[in-house]
Amino acid sequence: MVFSKSNILISAASAGILSGLENDKRYNQLLETMTMANENFSAETYWAYGCNCLMGDGVSQNGHGPAIDEIDTTCKKYKDCIKCVKMEFGEECINDDFRYRIRQTENGKITCKDDALSCKRAICECDKAFAEAHALVAEQYNQDYHMFYSMIGWNPEEQCVIPGPSSTPQCCGPAEGPKSIFNSASGKKCCADGTIQTSCEPGSPEEPY
Repeated sequence: MVFSKSNILISAASAGILSGLENDKRYNQLLETMTMANENFSAETYWAYGCNCLMGDGVSQNGHGPAIDEIDTTCKKYKDCIKCVKMEFGEECINDDFRYRIRQTENGKITCKDDALSCKRAICECDKAFAEAHALVAEQYNQDYHMFYSMIGWNPEEQCVIPGPSSTPQCCGPAEGPKSIFNSASGKKCCADGTIQTSCEPGSPEEPY
């Protein structure tokens, strides 16, 4: 295969945006978890993509607006999940100095092993859910939405619009699982089973986070 000079420069730029994360324990463990779910996962391919798969500023940074496809949707949900961890455990929970405990069985099942309802467990559940969801849609990759490989000049700063503060965000999800953000001002509710509904089943009181 022959690589043109421009292709080499683009690849170098894509790799360079992640170079500052090489010693980030949080980033490296997320990368390990992504690879558990998808052995073909490539950070250069997926970490400069869409509006929410932009990891150059750190894996815990907020997204940049509505998702543009299924891959970007998994990143948006992940960013929301991490935001909920911050809301529940505080900013100090998201740091670069610890590793959660995670295992993968011979049949591929991934399990978080830290104590339930702990900071480490919450982050692990976010990473696990992200890795598994991303693996299911990874083949839908569209080069047009990559910051460096795009042939249409994709630029998140110009093409991703962050909505104004017109919502009332709350977190919802299973007690030991990953949380999602919803707009409680829209009339939706967080039910006791961790689902987001317009109304909860009788006997299932609302339990907004």
